[in-house]
Amino acid sequence: MSQDEQENSLKITSETPPACLGRPGFLIFYLMLLAIGGITTVGLLMAKKPLPAEEKTKPGIVEDAPAKELKEFAAKYFPAWPANRKPEVVLFFSGEQHNYEAPCGCTEPQFGGLERRYNFITEMRKLGLKVVAMDLGDIYYKGLISDQSRLKFQYSMQALNLMGYDAITVGPEELRYPLWEALANTVLQKNYPYAILGANIMPKEQEFPGEKKPSMLDDFRVVEPKDCKIKVGVVGTLGETAIKSVAKLVIPEPDPDEFKKKLNAYFGNNGVVLPQVLKAMKPKNPDVNVLLYQGTEEEAKSLAKALPDFDIILHRSAESEPPRPSQVGKTHLVAVGHKGRLIGIMGLFRNAAGGLDYHWDLVPLGKEFATAKDLQKSNPSVQLLEDYTKEVKDKDMMGRFPQVPHPLQARFANVKYVGSDACKNCHAAEWNVWNASRHAAAIETLSENPKAYPPHNRRFDAECLICHTTGLGYDTGFTSEKKTPHLVGVGCETCHGPGSAHAANQNNKDLTLAMSPWKVNKKDSVETKAVENRVFAMCIKCHDMDNDHDFDFKKWKKIAHGAGANKKAGGK
Repeated sequence: MSQDEQENSLKITSETPPACLGRPGFLIFYLMLLAIGGITTVGLLMAKKPLPAEEKTKPGIVEDAPAKELKEFAAKYFPAWPANRKPEVVLFFSGEQHNYEAPCGCTEPQFGGLERRYNFITEMRKLGLKVVAMDLGDIYYKGLISDQSRLKFQYSMQALNLMGYDAITVGPEELRYPLWEALANTVLQKNYPYAILGANIMPKEQEFPGEKKPSMLDDFRVVEPKDCKIKVGVVGTLGETAIKSVAKLVIPEPDPDEFKKKLNAYFGNNGVVLPQVLKAMKPKNPDVNVLLYQGTEEEAKSLAKALPDFDIILHRSAESEPPRPSQVGKTHLVAVGHKGRLIGIMGLFRNAAGGLDYHWDLVPLGKEFATAKDLQKSNPSVQLLEDYTKEVKDKDMMGRFPQVPHPLQARFANVKYVGSDACKNCHAAEWNVWNASRHAAAIETLSENPKAYPPHNRRFDAECLICHTTGLGYDTGFTSEKKTPHLVGVGCETCHGPGSAHAANQNNKDLTLAMSPWKVNKKDSVETKAVENRVFAMCIKCHDMDNDHDFDFKKWKKIAHGAGANKKAGGK
């Protein structure tokens, strides 16, 4: 057996589907979860299912020529597509959003966001493309404020409804919500038309009963866009690693037998479940079978080897950036990465033999997909995000942000945040450097200027303020502009820690050294590589890839201070 054959060998089994526990056990399981709780392009080609002879045209296949606007759009965003061809249907893939509803906006370029996604898919439909929209799941992500995380998920599900999504699968993060509550708060209450898929989540009708249908969960959906001859069958399921990631929330170090029992109680074996789902879907005659698979690339390869009926498998990404597409037999394996930054586009084109050719592109959602100012008030996605940030403000989510002791507070007694002005008398030169920097006015970038790009009310959002204020999340740190005005902006104590004890006793050498944790000893300077690495590790907590994609140590040197670094700022 070759190495490739070994990698693609059958890893799923055909065991008898396990018995399932009743509703009380399932609810306890999920309650426990809650408590713990530019463009890359690859062209892929494949001929499939020739049309009946009477449906073929002469000679070969003749399609409607795309309009000029579509040609230009496709040339820019879908370079893998054949020139001057219009696809029969376009498969629109997203996933692993992790509650990133909008890019931070602090620096450019940044990618992703529900507004940009809405504008992208809306433009595709305006250009006459037949779109089937699908999401891999993990839309939800549990942040530090659980209520805000849930609120964001609810708005994201509403946004997918605005975009006309057809199918969304369940991911491990939705199970942490927990799932029955996530579905009740969104699909059941709002009656969204898209399908929520979880083929191997069991038993559906008992655990997730619906109102207009037996269950809020489906095994599959067959989608046929209006005026389109292509039917797309969509199945969603969780793989073994995804299931284990859920189970480990309940049993951190499980006994092997108990662990297997727990998994078998709630999740069917894909080796049994998926063939049954494909059989149930077959009478609807889908032309293309898509699997939204909450599993790794390696798991997807094994599954494609065992179940070649799937034409496309969208799988999870191990890293934020997706791996390159691959193929096992006729099955195309694709991924879209994390945080909604990229959208996967699979164009399906009819070939001369009457089959389908597949062409894959990844499209970054850059600022070109942002809404023009004169259209913002009429754009429903913009208004939806405005509603979200307003609700965050009105419900005072800031007040629910947890506060924990800072490392200095855990080590030294009665240490409090006092604000940067308390440092001025003894550290005038350093204070002058800070006061002239953008750190001092960091909160102004979240100001409520009516002309600012929406959504507004970010000044009341802890997820933004944590990097625009001092000490948010720590005892005696920032809580609000009214209660802690001295901690507005990124002050001295953001990096050095709460300074009350140091202000009262500058001779405490242990405390002084502890307030510069990047130093190992007093002689260390910013020119030392080890010190540089420690400073970088601290800065990157806010200046990360989401908020400051090109941050490097040179930027820190703009605010460098201390011995020999700040003479121009008034030092001696």
